[in-house]
Parts: sequence; C-alpha cells; structure tokens
Amino acid sequence: MTAEILDKQSKAPFNLEDFLREVKATAPLVRTLGDLMPVLYAPESVGSLSSSLPLYYVHWDVARDNDRPSLMEKGLRYDVTVMPPLVLGEEYVKTIGHDNLPYTTAGHIKEIFEVLEGEARFLVQEYRGEEVVNVSLVTAGQGSVFFAPENYGVVMINPSIRRLVVRSLSSRNLIHTYTRFIGLGGGAYFLLTHARAVKNKNYGVVPELRIVSAETLQSVERESGLLKSVVRNPERFMFLKRPGPEAKLEGFSDEYMH
Repeated sequence: MTAEILDKQSKAPFNLEDFLREVKATAPLVRTLGDLMPVLYAPESVGSLSSSLPLYYVHWDVARDNDRPSLMEKGLRYDVTVMPPLVLGEEYVKTIGHDNLPYTTAGHIKEIFEVLEGEARFLVQEYRGEEVVNVSLVTAGQGSVFFAPENYGVVMINPSIRRLVVRSLSSRNLIHTYTRFIGLGGGAYFLLTHARAVKNKNYGVVPELRIVSAETLQSVERESGLLKSVVRNPERFMFLKRPGPEAKLEGFSDEYMH
C-alpha cells in the first residue's frame, strides 16, 4: 500500500505517485550513498552498503499544466524532494547540504519549504563571512512551512520511520552551492539516533545548537497550502526574486534566525 498525504483544501487523501504524475514530474536527480560519503558523520560505518544506494530523489521544476504559465510568468519554480527513512550508521539520512548565497547578478537564493509527508529536521546555519554565527535545528511536521533566506546553509534530515516528502518554492534563477558542506565534511552539527546532536569538529568553534519549530500552513494561506497560495496570490511570493534579507513572506516569525 502506498503512503498517502492530505490535500489541504479538499481534505481528501491523495497518493504521492499520482501527484508526481499530475505535476508532470520527470526522472529525478538521484543522490546516492557515494554522493554523501564526504558529509557523513561516520563514513566508515556504512562500508557494507553499496555506494549506489539511493538516499533521496529531487524532482526539478514540477507543476500542473494549469499552474505552470503563472509560475513561469512570475519567475518561480517548484521542486519536490523524496527521502526514504534510513539510518547510516548512527546518523539519520539527510541531504548533502547547500548554501543560500547573498544576491548576485547570477541569481537569488531564497527558498520556502513545505513538508507534504513525514517529519523533517532542517539544520540551518547563518554565516557572517566565513564564520558560522547561528545554528538552529528546525522541527517541521506535515503541513509545516520553513523559510530559508539568503546567506544561510540548509541540510534537510529525515529523523522518522516514514518517507519524507518536501516541496520547495524558489526563484527560477535558483543556484545551489555545496562546496562548504563537502569541504567541511557536513554541517556544523550531525543529527544522530536517540535525538543526539554532535558538533562537527571541522568547523572549530560554533554556537550552541538551538531547537525551534517551523511555521504552520496558516502562515501561508489557511486551509490551502503553499502551491494554491502561490497560484492565487503570486505577488506575495515575489520576495523570492528580490535581494535583501528584509524581503520575505509576511507571517514568518524568523525565530530560528536570531
């Protein structure tokens, strides 16, 4: 039996695989164990596993036929990440991690994430130059919405026994960089089983980890969710295309940014 998630408007369950077909999702980018070896807490602990083991899948630029013209006109893009429940040695499965750089002529790096299924943890680290000045672990259950501004790094983690499905919204000029995470062997902290967070020694001195909660769907649009909110009121999301940390969706508390 396939997993089901709840449509925020109709309250009727729908199937993820049907949803991916509806939004014309093509073959995803597959991130494997081999891709993540440089950022794992204990890469030696997974030596018996195949390096080709899929850890997560990213469906780029998905949209229903009726929604795509509006998204294209506004210069916005949806991606969907699917992450099975896995434990790699003592560490929960995660993404490689990427930085949200300050605005440049090449593009804008701001994102909104919405948890469609499962439970996520977002490791969020704020930079001042090369220094990490703030690190938070954001707890996000199904229906939660999380905003990642410029000049932040983000690692998405699946700490549960369920599949994690996350939809993200960004400018079509989105550019990810993984250099810092790969060079430093992961994020500033590793999230291990039994709710343990261990500092990454490669970072030197980093702030203590703060645990905070993501926003609920009411911060986007009551009873509709992120996709329908964008289609109905795309102007509210134009901050994703503008430079400056002050530009963001009204209603987010920014608790994890301070």
